[in-house]
Amino acid sequence: MFDGPSPKLLHSAFFVEQVCLGLAAQIAAIALCGWIFPGVRHILPAVLLHLNAPQAVSVFLCASSFLLSEPERSRRFRSIAWFYTGLTLLISTVTIAVILRASAGLSLHGFSLDDFIAMSPGAPVRVALVLAFIAILSVLSRRPQSNLIRIADLLKIAVLLIVADLTWEALLSVTGSVSAPHAEPVALETLVCLILLSTAAVLRDSEYSIFRAYLGSSIGSRLARWLLPVLIALQLFREILRAHLLATIPLATFYLIPVLTTIATFVIFILVLFVIRRINSMEITIRDLTLRDGLTGLYNVRGFQRFGENALALARRAQLPFAVVFIDLDRLKEINDNLGHHIGSAALAETARLLANTFRENDVVGRVGGDEFAVAGQFDEVSIVAIVERLRKITASRDPEMQRLFPLSFSIGFAISHGGNNESFRELLTRADKAMYEIKHSTRRARA
Repeated sequence: MFDGPSPKLLHSAFFVEQVCLGLAAQIAAIALCGWIFPGVRHILPAVLLHLNAPQAVSVFLCASSFLLSEPERSRRFRSIAWFYTGLTLLISTVTIAVILRASAGLSLHGFSLDDFIAMSPGAPVRVALVLAFIAILSVLSRRPQSNLIRIADLLKIAVLLIVADLTWEALLSVTGSVSAPHAEPVALETLVCLILLSTAAVLRDSEYSIFRAYLGSSIGSRLARWLLPVLIALQLFREILRAHLLATIPLATFYLIPVLTTIATFVIFILVLFVIRRINSMEITIRDLTLRDGLTGLYNVRGFQRFGENALALARRAQLPFAVVFIDLDRLKEINDNLGHHIGSAALAETARLLANTFRENDVVGRVGGDEFAVAGQFDEVSIVAIVERLRKITASRDPEMQRLFPLSFSIGFAISHGGNNESFRELLTRADKAMYEIKHSTRRARA
């Protein structure tokens, strides 16, 4: 089940949306200055002056409409946004009508769908259509369950498809892979403005739209954010390669298609392997989060029992002795009461570090209570005595300043299961716990 958008990603999406709108408005404003004041064209960036006047006005109105229709804006500003949307729709309608009339002749009578598909000036028509859709998106409702959100999703998909078509057309033309047979593709300035506006339109209301799946923190959302640009790039590369091979290598289509299919299959195979590795890595991370203690990094009760039972089963299969060592951190309550809980947490973390340095890497070390730790592994009586002595020496050799701040001492008990014993891991842990408390109480009576 989808876990909802991440607040951090939503904040980033809003920031990107504002940046895109600001850049689109600035590009359009510069182009309009060049059209309104021809005398200043020589001091303006030449690359931004190719945006024609209707498109520049429409881009500026769309960006302004988005900015004025924010939820915190007053009703007056939202009314202005609706007015800007109406102007954009009027400009787009007039533009499309003029282009269709010019392409079909002096009259639109008898103009068929085949004529529309065949004519190359479709790029300006598509640009005007995208600007009209974006203008509508800028003023649609933001209510989560509103039917207008579903309409907005359809418009966003249409905008993305048209802008993607214009982008591929421009890239293929620039790379020389495919030449436009009738007309030049859309201008770079126009394409940049469309990409900026369409990005802002998709990010608007992203917490409600179908695109919210890309803003989650789940494994699926992370993979989707990574895979989408990769798949888009692979598709573009494939088409460029196909066009290049058809133009330079005298191969029949019958032979070319299998070659490209083989290459695509190999790339997808590598991609799937990488995705599997990423999923496995994320599953390990999630497993660690559920089986490890957040403060010490050791296994929690659940993790200690799970891996301890596995270690016990391996020891019994090999007919080796197995033991659980139960370790209690002395006077933790006094440390918390006298020095504060942050010092108590530091004492627990220091204990975890000492245990990790004392025991072997394949031993199972866990924090099984507030001040209680346990270690499970293949030990006999002799090795346990040696390990306990080693722990005491490592503890005594701590940094003198840390030793002065919070001295550490432990009460230790253990329980051993030999090869023929059918004692469960829980029973072994309980027996080690009781042994530790007996030693702890006997030490207190001796001190008294």
